Amino acid sequence: RGLLHQESQEMIKDFLVYDEIPGITNVSTVSIPPGMVIEKHAHPSKYEIFLVNGGRGVFRVWEVGAPEGDEPELRQGVCCTVGPEEPHDICAEKGEEPLVITYLGVVAPESKPTPQAEVSL
Repeated sequence: RGLLHQESQEMIKDFLVYDEIPGITNVSTVSIPPGMVIEKHAHPSKYEIFLVNGGRGVFRVWEVGAPEGDEPELRQGVCCTVGPEEPHDICAEKGEEPLVITYLGVVAPESKPTPQAEVSL
């Protein structure tokens, strides 16, 4: 499970980690300091579900290959999702309150090759 986009492990509390429950990569809470940005990144093999517990910010998500993305506002009670390979970033609003998010990672099913029709000659 990659957390390389986090500046500090102290920001994250893991409640469940990879392989404790099949198909779930993590259930975690992150507290993002005001004004901080979790830089644009993507996960090749998982979905992520984000639920905002407090604070405010912006969640940006791009379709794969798109130059611009959607920018839903983050505030308490908002839920956002991203799929495998979808670039996304999170920007905490400047101010006094951190942006607190609980997020869940779910393993994406592996795509199966399309069966080729048999041809007899």
